[in-house]
Amino acid sequence: ADTGGPWSWPWPAETLAIPAHASWKTTVAYPTDPFFAVPPDGELSGPRWVKFLVATGDPTRVIFQDSKTYVLHYAFASERIPAFEGLTPSAFDAVTLPNDGKRAILGAVLYAPRVAGRDEAAVQLVGSDPYDPRVVDAVMDLVRAAIVPAQDAAEPELFYFPTYEQAASVEALADDYAALGIRVDTAARWAGGDLCYADGWAIGRLVHVAGGDIAAAWTAGDLLPTDILLTDGVPAEVPHVAGIVSLTPSSPSSHVAILAHTLGIPFVHLTDAAERDAALALTGRLVALRGFAGSVGGFGACDVDLTDVEGRLDAGDLAALLRLHDPPTLDIADKAAAGALSTDAATLTAADVARYGGKASHFGLLRRTLPDNSPSPAIALSFDLWDAFLDRPVASGGTLRAAIAARLAGYAWPPDIAALDADLTAIKALITDDVTFGATEQSAVLAALEGAGFEPTAKIRFRSSTNLEDTEQFVGAGLYDSYSGCLADDTDADATGPSRCDATESKERGVFRAIQKVYASFYNLNAVLERLRYGIAESRVGMALLVHPSFPDDIELANGVATFTERGYSSHYDLVSQVGAVSVTNPDGSARPEVVTGDNYSFGRYFYPQEGSSLLPLGQHVLVWQDDYDALCDLLDAVGEAWGAPLPPSTNFVLDLEYKKVAPAGDLVVKQVRPLPLPDRTPSVGTYLLPTDAPLTLCTFQGEAGTALGNHRLKVRLALTAEGTWLAEGPDATWLSEAEAVLPDLASGETTTRSGDPTAWPGYTHRVSGDDVTDGWQEGSGAAARDLALTTQVVRLASPSGSPLVRLDDLYATLTASYATPQPEQTWEGWTTTSEDYVRLGPCPPETGTVPGEIPVHREGTVGAVTVAVDFAWPSADFGAVAGYTAPLARWIGTTITGLTTAPIVLHGYWSQTYRPQHHNFSEDFVFEPRREPGVDAQTLAELDAADVRWVHVTFGGLEPVITLISPTGKVTEL
Repeated sequence: ADTGGPWSWPWPAETLAIPAHASWKTTVAYPTDPFFAVPPDGELSGPRWVKFLVATGDPTRVIFQDSKTYVLHYAFASERIPAFEGLTPSAFDAVTLPNDGKRAILGAVLYAPRVAGRDEAAVQLVGSDPYDPRVVDAVMDLVRAAIVPAQDAAEPELFYFPTYEQAASVEALADDYAALGIRVDTAARWAGGDLCYADGWAIGRLVHVAGGDIAAAWTAGDLLPTDILLTDGVPAEVPHVAGIVSLTPSSPSSHVAILAHTLGIPFVHLTDAAERDAALALTGRLVALRGFAGSVGGFGACDVDLTDVEGRLDAGDLAALLRLHDPPTLDIADKAAAGALSTDAATLTAADVARYGGKASHFGLLRRTLPDNSPSPAIALSFDLWDAFLDRPVASGGTLRAAIAARLAGYAWPPDIAALDADLTAIKALITDDVTFGATEQSAVLAALEGAGFEPTAKIRFRSSTNLEDTEQFVGAGLYDSYSGCLADDTDADATGPSRCDATESKERGVFRAIQKVYASFYNLNAVLERLRYGIAESRVGMALLVHPSFPDDIELANGVATFTERGYSSHYDLVSQVGAVSVTNPDGSARPEVVTGDNYSFGRYFYPQEGSSLLPLGQHVLVWQDDYDALCDLLDAVGEAWGAPLPPSTNFVLDLEYKKVAPAGDLVVKQVRPLPLPDRTPSVGTYLLPTDAPLTLCTFQGEAGTALGNHRLKVRLALTAEGTWLAEGPDATWLSEAEAVLPDLASGETTTRSGDPTAWPGYTHRVSGDDVTDGWQEGSGAAARDLALTTQVVRLASPSGSPLVRLDDLYATLTASYATPQPEQTWEGWTTTSEDYVRLGPCPPETGTVPGEIPVHREGTVGAVTVAVDFAWPSADFGAVAGYTAPLARWIGTTITGLTTAPIVLHGYWSQTYRPQHHNFSEDFVFEPRREPGVDAQTLAELDAADVRWVHVTFGGLEPVITLISPTGKVTEL
């Protein structure tokens, strides 16, 4: 698009009459409006939204529909706009989705969720053809003008969030959108945190590889098992690296995510643009990655941090940390003879893993528990067939088994990946192109398929089932492949195409071809690497097969993965679904699935939608809400009950299940179940404090801790630099390699700075008491002397499923002061003195700018001739301590004290103002010290000195404010 040249609206003028009605209007209020739909679990968790349309023939106004009543555009337009009355949904789509013949542009306005703490809104436009950026610009101008902020609300910043169909064109025309000043982003900016698809930690070289280049980089040795992968897109299969950091969203139920979870590999997505830029800047450096679910945001939201440790870790410490990731010994069921080539899958149990593999053995429970909602017919082909195939001759002489053994004989962990990949390619060629089944095995397989009732002209799915997957110790998701075959292609009279099951296939696609391709996947590079890494001998494992009818893409209405967690007192569901055949387990990296969680208690089942599918309009679900979700969870409950039946009562377990909804009747089918390992949460691994890659700055926490005067006297700004150290014991010496302490001199009130090696500070001490590590020093002399002690509470042990890596900002830190001269203090019993102050340390409040989502607060009171007016801000009320607890200070705006001196006293800074709320903010104490505010004139300070006033203590919360003046010597005067 030539955004700088002349341009005209691309559709002809047309009047679109819309009779007046309460279901639509041309403006919406901000930050809330009754037309907005709210996420089912409340507006804190997700964006609120309202749908709209703009008539292409009259692009002068926006028609907002009541989106609580009319969730879909079609429902509103077909009922309230005469031009669209009587249209079928497909006919409506024909005049609204393609650009040719378009009569209305459909869209939605989204307001940022409360938890995001942002004055932001976004526009989404629906269309099957790419929009001209100038059309988007024009519509956004209309929307911007139609959003009316409330009197006390700021105008929201407006973004453009492209839908899935528009994303590619918007990316291609990024320069045009930028030239028009359109800010393009995604809803990930409101996620409330980063996303963790698999929790974990890693230390390794950060290597940036594009998603499409990962396989090539792996085989070329440019990406190593010890590296942390930074990529712009996660393909269906990713090699076993130390960690995965994605710059684009993925799916929490992809095979990559499941395998990463099993292996303890962190797999995270950075949602913030600044974080993504920071990660890119660390490319090529040794970094420590942590990604663990926290209290922020919604489903999958977590805290992710990357720490630059290049050149900062002791070699011995690094080696010891990496050894913590050494794989455990797997207790697998060694491959065993079944005495038969096939069996009815319904007869299999977990005891059959050694003969039929994990997938087929667990499938037996599905057939017995859900006979009408699991694939049928279904058989399993045993390891006997696999062994018979390995004993077949190869053209070069000897058996296939011997040829494979010769190729793999020299490999151990870690292997030469390029050489191994070449040998595996040769092995797979032998399996698919050189070796054939013997006549006896062919006859037996055909007889088993025909006897089970498989339709000769319908595709049959052959799925990998090894004894090294789908176990409670090792999942192995995505390591092997499945293929479909046509029985009629092997039983007809010719060997030429087309396939009898699919006329579009020019060649035959028989069942033995499919079986051999699945067998070949046993030697996929990542699969062999895992066996080498765990030290599993090839003779102990093999490939069996689960066989059932295929589900062609054209009958898939939806697909998904469920995680069922049995917790004894309740069951929990995580349902990740996508429309049609767009895979959840092997996503393409651009389409986001729907996520719904749920809980089942004795008193009822409850669902909590977390995220909608990016392939569907806002408000629409992948399955029928709520009936399909209840029906699906009924199936999951049945499987869970059957799984838990042989276990001791109240045993906790987690199951991973794959499901589909299929045409024509919309049946729900569960096609796989496997156990997932339960995380070991017993603290048993020694923790390690990472060296800081930049000084950690801490200030006095101005919340429900300490006292107002104590917090003011101990106002501090600390900049701490730590060395790496193990925390399981000690440490016998300080971990602080450098520190800076900025704090007031007790006598003068002037700010003083002490810096450098803290062990060289006056009176330095180091002591360890339990989990408290304290570094102390002395300040002042004589009557103004005080002993200071910086104490951090350490976590000495972590669970194997947690992280042994600790950052300095993880530690709870306090500062105490012991005074040579008692200091004035207020208690519930009145004014007294204290010889010790205690403060909690935390992030420093910003001195400029605002805090996202902040709540401005004003307090004002007058006693006699003195008036104190205080303006400050609390953090967003939608998360953290403020949500139903006690709001701390987010930042100072300013304080004005009049009547105490000739000129008003105006304060803005951190050092001159202190806030201490009482529980639930029912009352609040403030301390003000004008001498510590830069810019207060000398005349005002002289007047305060003459009045013997150093501190002004104010309490709000009673019937009247209380103002108390305190002298430098501690004399207290209440006004």
